[in-house]
Amino acid sequence: MEREQFLFLIDNYINGTASEADQLLVELYYEKLQTKGEVFVAPEKEELLKFAILEKIKAGLDEGDIEKVDKRGTRIVILSRLKWISAAAILIVVGMTLWFNQIQLKKAADNIDYASKILPGTNKAILILDDGSRIDLDKAGNGVIAKQTGLSIEKTGDGSLVYSKSNFKGDESDNRIKYLTVLTPKGGKYEITLSDGTKVWLNSASSMRYPSSFNGKERRIELKGEGYFEVSHDSSRPFIVSSDNQEVKVLGTHFNISAYDDDGYIKTTLLQGSVKVNATYLKPGQQATLIEKNIVVKEVDVQNAIDWKNGKFILKDDDLKTIMRKLSRWYDIEVEYSGNVDGLSFGGRVSRSKNLSEALEVLRLTGDVKFKVVGRRVTVMP
Repeated sequence: MEREQFLFLIDNYINGTASEADQLLVELYYEKLQTKGEVFVAPEKEELLKFAILEKIKAGLDEGDIEKVDKRGTRIVILSRLKWISAAAILIVVGMTLWFNQIQLKKAADNIDYASKILPGTNKAILILDDGSRIDLDKAGNGVIAKQTGLSIEKTGDGSLVYSKSNFKGDESDNRIKYLTVLTPKGGKYEITLSDGTKVWLNSASSMRYPSSFNGKERRIELKGEGYFEVSHDSSRPFIVSSDNQEVKVLGTHFNISAYDDDGYIKTTLLQGSVKVNATYLKPGQQATLIEKNIVVKEVDVQNAIDWKNGKFILKDDDLKTIMRKLSRWYDIEVEYSGNVDGLSFGGRVSRSKNLSEALEVLRLTGDVKFKVVGRRVTVMP
């Protein structure tokens, strides 16, 4: 029986307009569906169906009590009662199904409700000074938060770091280069203005190690995770970003580097200017992907690469596990998989300012995937 036909017969059954044959067909077919575990009747309609069956059972039993008590009549009564016993069994199945569905709906609601309490990341990071001391930038007040020889470190009102020259003498006998490190945790991001005027945005679960001032023939920093750079132009001193097996060399330009260890690749995307990735030059709109020692260059939509900087998740046929790694970093969650989700890809767009439930809902609506949220652990199921 087709689904539409079955739903039509249910309406007739509830309204009392179904023939006796159709009534029996509905009862038997519904019992068959329940045995298979297939349910596609709305809960409110199941309630009406349960009520209709209950009324039929009562009417049938009453009718059986007044049948004639001869052999033929007794047989009819017995058969009639067997039929209603079958209907009663269906009623029990219906009732159990409704109860089970209500429990499942409540669990789903609880999952959604808990996911809605998992909030997005914010501006937070740790600054590690050359002497090993640590400053929690989320808790530090605005203004000068640290000084080193000839350098002042200031936290601004918008939550970013700015480095400027200072009259602070410090230990002038110590001429070695002093290094600083900014660490963003899961659920954190931060903006830094370096001593040469270069601006850096660090994504969550990232770190950048750099000198407090650039005094040599080059401006070199080390990046882990993801960062977007707007490099101050200096033709005499190239700016170099080192990430594992990759070096990006520029004079002054805008680009993004994603170098998370768990991704298994490094992606460098150029927005404007020119960069050299190892021995490969990129043009604006190109992206270099380094896997082990091999580099592949292709044209891309650069806005997708810097969606995180602009406060968005932009998905365009992205692999599910790649998406979940991004969500795990931004929402500070643990992700596990139950079942095979390989080959699943998704498209969509959601603001990074939304809570976790809204981000997961985009994936629910655009693909065949389900989620279970317990604490800060998200289980992904096909």
